[in-house]
Amino acid sequence: MVLWKWLLGCMVGIGIGIVIGIGLGKKQKSWSELNEKEKKGRILLIILGSVLCLAGIITFFCYK
Repeated sequence: MVLWKWLLGCMVGIGIGIVIGIGLGKKQKSWSELNEKEKKGRILLIILGSVLCLAGIITFFCYK
């Protein structure tokens, strides 16, 4: 029973890592150099990563 929780946590962690990696892995520019489309994309990826992180934490504590 504990194994599937561990596996679920790993999957959520991998998902968060992929989202962060895509957001930060592109050519780095300072915030002031980004155009509006790039700024919206970065904000969206940050929000998505945060939501996935919270989902992983909630899942961990709710399914003990």
